[in-house]
Amino acid sequence: MKRVLEFAMSDEVRSQDTVFVIISVAMTKVGRELAWNFLQENWQVLMERYQGGFLIARLVKSTTENFASEERAQELEAFFKEHPSPGTERTVQQSVETIRLNAEWLARDKDDIRAYLQSVCN
Repeated sequence: MKRVLEFAMSDEVRSQDTVFVIISVAMTKVGRELAWNFLQENWQVLMERYQGGFLIARLVKSTTENFASEERAQELEAFFKEHPSPGTERTVQQSVETIRLNAEWLARDKDDIRAYLQSVCN
C-alpha cells in the first residue's frame, strides 16, 4: 500500500486522480493509518497542488472520518492547528466531531457487539 501511495504522487498519475488513489488506500484499517501518515508527510505538496479546493477537503474527510479514538481526534486538531488549511476548516471540524462520535459509540457498544458476534460465530 505504501508503494501505491508513492505512485499516487508520481507524474504517472494525473493530479486530479491522486486524491482518489489515496482515498482508496484509506478504505481499510491498515490503509487508513498509512494514508493519514502519508497525508501528514505530504501536506505541503498536497496543499500546493490543490490549493484548498474541494479535492483536498475530500481527501481530509476520507482519510480521517473512520478513526475512533479521542487521541486521534486530538491528533487531527493539533496537526491542523499547526498546518492551517484554508478551505478545509469545516471538513476538519466535521472529521474531528465524527471521530469523537465513533469513539463514544465504540466505548458504549463494543461489549454488546463482541457478545453478539461471539454468539453468531460459535
